Amino acid sequence: MTTTTSFSKQFQPKVFGHLYRELLRRYGSLTALYQVLLLLAVSLPCYVEAINDRSRAIKWAAEYAMDPGIGTYFPDVARVLLDLILLAAPVMLAAMMMHYLHDKRAVDFYHSLPVSRETWLAAHFAVGYTICTLPMLVAVLLGSLACPLVGHPWVDPMTLLQETGTLMLSVICMSFVIFSVATFVAVNTSTFVEAIGYSGALCSITSVLPVVWHSLAGSLYGYIPHPGMRNLAQLSPYGTVLLAMDRAAAWD
Repeated sequence: MTTTTSFSKQFQPKVFGHLYRELLRRYGSLTALYQVLLLLAVSLPCYVEAINDRSRAIKWAAEYAMDPGIGTYFPDVARVLLDLILLAAPVMLAAMMMHYLHDKRAVDFYHSLPVSRETWLAAHFAVGYTICTLPMLVAVLLGSLACPLVGHPWVDPMTLLQETGTLMLSVICMSFVIFSVATFVAVNTSTFVEAIGYSGALCSITSVLPVVWHSLAGSLYGYIPHPGMRNLAQLSPYGTVLLAMDRAAAWD
């Protein structure tokens, strides 16, 4: 009889594909709710603002064409909510997807099946990352197209395509980085709360420490640190997200 340990160091591509589809189906309702949230938070404000104030929409489009930064097509509320969702969603989804590792009954059941642990982990990771990223890309794409769709045909299609692609690539990359860190933490912690707390700490530590040092050095000792120290904030995933969204902190 084949034991589960004989599969423990093998990755099974065919089984992975089946598990991936089954897990996507299992979390379909969660994905739908997440998509609705993103459409309301990110896409809808773009259309409301573009319809109600076309002059401002044209101004956003002009700035967007000149500035390679991200978010110029978005009103402030959409940009802030997009930032918050991008920072929080990967951490929460990773903790949820990896929670089965800390449920004794679930672990006993999964590992009694002739499926390697690597395959189980890879399938949960892939599904979690898909749920995290794909709905966000849909919302970003619809929001980026708000200005041309409400009646601004002078927008350069190539520029719009290029800048929308840059935004979507940034979302893909940064959500992958944060989700990977959060997955590592979730696998090694025992509770949902611990996973979220430690993930947030790891993703922001190199951003928080320079800010604290900069504040304390100036207020307590009258010492102004070298401005280059503030660039350390961009080394953390959270700091990089803020920079990529053209909301990088110029801590003045």
